[in-house]
Amino acid sequence: MGKESEVQNVEISAAKAKAEIKEGEINVAKKSIGSALEELTARKKFIEGEKVEAQNLAAAADVELEKAMPALLAANKAVDSLDAKYIAEMKSMNTPHVDTHNVMQAVMIFMGETGEWMNIKKVISKPSFKKDLQGFDKDNISEKKMKGVQRFTKQENFNETKMLTISAAAAALCVWVKAIEEYAQALKVVKPKLEKKNAALAKVAAMVAELEAMEAKYNDMMAELAELEAAFALLMEQMQIYKDTLAKLSLQIDRGEMLVSGLGGEKVRWSATQLHLEDMYEKLVGDCFMAAAFNSFMGPYPNDYRIDINKDMMQYVKKYHIPHDVHFTFAGFMSTESQVREWQLKELPGDNFSTENAVLIQKSENWCTNIDPQNQCNIFLKRKCGKSLQVIDFKDKKYVTLIERACQNGKTVLLEDIQEALDPTLNNIVSKNYITLGKKRKVMVGDRELDWHPKF
Repeated sequence: MGKESEVQNVEISAAKAKAEIKEGEINVAKKSIGSALEELTARKKFIEGEKVEAQNLAAAADVELEKAMPALLAANKAVDSLDAKYIAEMKSMNTPHVDTHNVMQAVMIFMGETGEWMNIKKVISKPSFKKDLQGFDKDNISEKKMKGVQRFTKQENFNETKMLTISAAAAALCVWVKAIEEYAQALKVVKPKLEKKNAALAKVAAMVAELEAMEAKYNDMMAELAELEAAFALLMEQMQIYKDTLAKLSLQIDRGEMLVSGLGGEKVRWSATQLHLEDMYEKLVGDCFMAAAFNSFMGPYPNDYRIDINKDMMQYVKKYHIPHDVHFTFAGFMSTESQVREWQLKELPGDNFSTENAVLIQKSENWCTNIDPQNQCNIFLKRKCGKSLQVIDFKDKKYVTLIERACQNGKTVLLEDIQEALDPTLNNIVSKNYITLGKKRKVMVGDRELDWHPKF
């Protein structure tokens, strides 16, 4: 035991040295955390002030924008009042009243069209004319357009009262032009304030992001400190155990070292496998979500659409921070390499698109309709199912009867060369609209009740 005691004393000395090192690391970490906390507190206070300033700018911009809203509402109301018969009346004019022509020229300037009467008639004849007015980009009117329109709006007769005595359509469009002009003038005052508001909000957002990064760093430091303290406590506990049970632990350590040495390689492999499984488990929610979405919606789409939609799904789960495998593939998640190899031995093409289709056929709750111009799917299914597959030709006059029998006898059916519609009597079978009576399933086919075999 003398030699074992010496070894144990060495372990105690080593543990004590490690504890002293850990204690020094803890003191350094506490000092760094204190500085980080001071910086974080000061930054929070500064950002709160910036937030208040941004809110004030936003409120000022919103007040000015609210002043412009009556003009916008007037423009929309004017467009809504445009009756088709008034527009038809205007289109019938070969030579319009000069004031009507002035109103329409102002409208054409806003819409980027020329003011000749023939072109005006062409524009207002479009079915989308009223919709174009409603969707007019009122927030980005050039100064050149405004000057062009103001040549007409400054005229004495350019008002709703005067235009109502000439043309109801021209009166409504006169109100629209004046309202858009008023809105654009108000926007000149609002726009700089909106730009200041947006700049301030962007600045605050950047600061908040910076603050979040600082908080994350601070939390990491606290976690690191907790780990150091836990490690220090563990070292102290171990050292006490060494002192209390010196002889017993000496023997256990010797045996433990022999066992660890013998299983060192397995430990590395087990650890790697454990980490991989834990990683897969954490990402299972996102992977299941994408697999379910793929299985539910992707069947009808070609390969390039599937790739694009799959990218969109990946962006979605990434945006909402749903844990997922960045290398996720539907075929890889829903099948194993051995399954895929087995399918390929049964003439399934080796491309990913074909593998996805094979998974959809196997996993889908619905019967699959396969568009198979090269007969590849047909060959694969026949080889995969073997003798248990009953092949029925759609052109066979007895195909309905054959399907009914297969339903009762639990056969797997491949219905070839189907057309756009099946016999309506098969609707309940196709939609799996069966009922359960006790331990049996029944399905109505026409006016007859058939047994539904669980292997069908």
